Amino acid sequence: MWREIREFLAAHSTDQLMLELGFQHEAFALLVLGSLIGFPLAPGDVALRLLPYVEDDLILLFRRTQTLEDRLAELLGHLELG
Repeated sequence: MWREIREFLAAHSTDQLMLELGFQHEAFALLVLGSLIGFPLAPGDVALRLLPYVEDDLILLFRRTQTLEDRLAELLGHLELG
């Protein structure tokens, strides 16, 4: 019984830690890239020094934007306006 309880708690604590890590990663990305969206949270030189740590996120962001479908353009294309 105690083993099952310990395994249950260990599994849930790992999930919580992964959730916290995700939040911290997003906060770090916002700190580094905040000036791009209008929130200059860190001075420029600090952000440039930290930029290599979010390189993987930037690559993922660019891949997603290239593969996104433009739903609004598709909808307006079906309406044949103009």
